[in-house]
Amino acid sequence: MPANTHLALVNLGKLLGYISREDNYGICAGVTCLWINACLTNNEAQFNQRIEAIQSNHSIQFEINAVKEKVKTHGTLTNDDIGLLEILGFYENLVLFQSPRRYQQLFNKRLNQQNILEIASIASSKSIEEQEGLSILYSEAGIYTVDEIAGYLQSLATSVQSAGVHSSNIAFILGNYNHTMGLIYNVEKEEWMLLDINNWPAKKFTNSPNDTLLLAKAIHTHFHTQPESMVSRWVSSFIKRIRDTFYAQRENPADEYIAFNIQAVTTKKNPHLHQLTSVLTQFKSNRIITKDIAARKESITLASLGSTAARNGDTSIIRSLAALGINLNQTMFDGATLMLTAAEYNHGDVIEILVSYGANPDIPDKNGFTPLDMVAQEGCTDSLKALIKCGATLSSTPGFLRSSVVGTAAENNNADIIEILALNGANVDDAGSYATPAYLAAEKGNLEALQTLAKYGANFSITFFGKTPEDAAKSGKHETVMQFFKELQTSNTR
Repeated sequence: MPANTHLALVNLGKLLGYISREDNYGICAGVTCLWINACLTNNEAQFNQRIEAIQSNHSIQFEINAVKEKVKTHGTLTNDDIGLLEILGFYENLVLFQSPRRYQQLFNKRLNQQNILEIASIASSKSIEEQEGLSILYSEAGIYTVDEIAGYLQSLATSVQSAGVHSSNIAFILGNYNHTMGLIYNVEKEEWMLLDINNWPAKKFTNSPNDTLLLAKAIHTHFHTQPESMVSRWVSSFIKRIRDTFYAQRENPADEYIAFNIQAVTTKKNPHLHQLTSVLTQFKSNRIITKDIAARKESITLASLGSTAARNGDTSIIRSLAALGINLNQTMFDGATLMLTAAEYNHGDVIEILVSYGANPDIPDKNGFTPLDMVAQEGCTDSLKALIKCGATLSSTPGFLRSSVVGTAAENNNADIIEILALNGANVDDAGSYATPAYLAAEKGNLEALQTLAKYGANFSITFFGKTPEDAAKSGKHETVMQFFKELQTSNTR
C-alpha cells in the first residue's frame, strides 16, 4: 500500500504530461514541500484528500481531461470540477519543488531542491502567499545513529518550547543525496508527525522518549531502504541492493550511520518567527562536532558529514572539518569529492573555503568527471566563477571520447557557462578527444550555445568524421539551427 501511493502519483504525473514517461522519477522532495506548505497553513486534511483521490480513483485522468475540455468550451464548472483542476496545480508545483534545475528559465537562475524559498515564491499555494511566503529558521548537516537522531529531536523540541511558542507548527525538511522526508512539530500538542511518501500516510509520534526513539528508527530505516523505483542516479540499483542487504543483516542496524540535512521552516507571518530563529540558531551553535563525528561515513555510499555539508552549502561545518584536520578530498562511493558535490549544487562559497584549506579543484570522480565538467553540464555559474578564481584547469580532461568543458556546456546549451569560460581564456574550439563544442551544440539543436560560440570566434568548419556542425544540424532536422548557419553564411559573404 505505501509504495502504491508513490507509484500512483508518478503514474498520473506521467499521464498528465508533468513527468516524462521514460523518467525513473522520484517525487519525494516535491511531495514533502507541498505537504509542509499544507501543514503550515492548516490545510493538511485537504492535502490528504487529494493524495487519496489520486491513489484510489483509477479514472481520474479521464475526469481531469473532461474538465479541461469543459474549460475550453466555457462550460460551467462544478466544485468537483474545480477540485480536479486543482490537481493540475498540485503537479505543477510538485515538479518545481522536485526538479527546479529543469526550470532554470522560469526561475531565471539555477536552483536546487534546497532553495525552497526561491522555489516557493512561484510554486506555493495561495495560503502560503497570504503568509508572505516561507522562512528558513536554520539548516544543519549531520550524520547519526538511531539513538543520536532521537536525542537530537528531543533537544530540538526542548529548544522550540523554550522560545515561548505555544501554538505553532514548525516544519522540518530532512534530505540526503537520495531521499527527502518531512517532519512537523506541533508545539501545542508536543507531537511529531513524519511524512515519507514511500510510507504513506504520515505517522504521528508523541515527544516522549519512547515515541521519539520510534520516530528516530523510522527516519533511520526510511533513509536506508527506499523502494527500487525511488533510486536516484546517485545510487545504482546494484548499490541499493547491497546497501539494503547489508542494513538488514547488521547485528544492530541502529548503529549504522545515516547522513542527512535538516532545514527548519515556518511562514514569514509566524508571530514567533524572531524567537524561533534566535533559539534555533543558538541550538545549532551549541552542537559540537568531534573528530569522531567528522570522520564518520555511511558504510556503503560513503556519504559523510562533509559531503552532506557540501551538498547543502553548510560553510560552518566545512570550516569545522578543516579545523579538525579531516581530509577535504574525501570521496563518496562514486568518487565524488566534496568539491565536486559543492560544484554540482552551485555552492561557490563552499568551493572557495575548500580550496583555501588545501582541497584540489581538479580531482575527477570514478568516471573522470571533474568539478568543471559538472558545472558545465549543470549550468552552475556561481560554482564556475569560484573554480576559475581558485585556479581550476580549463583545458580538456584526458580520456577516450571525452568532450572538453566548453563542449559539455555546449551540449547542454549552457550559454552562460560558455561565455564565462571564453572570457577566462578557454578555447571555444577545444574538442577534447571527441567533437568540437560547435558540433555538439548543432547536433543537439542548441541555438543559444551556438550563438555564444559564434560571438567568441568559434570555427564552424571543423569536422567530426567528415561532418560539419551544419551537417549535424541538418541530420537532426534542427530548423532554427539550420537557419542560424544560413544567416551566418550570408553575413560572411557580404
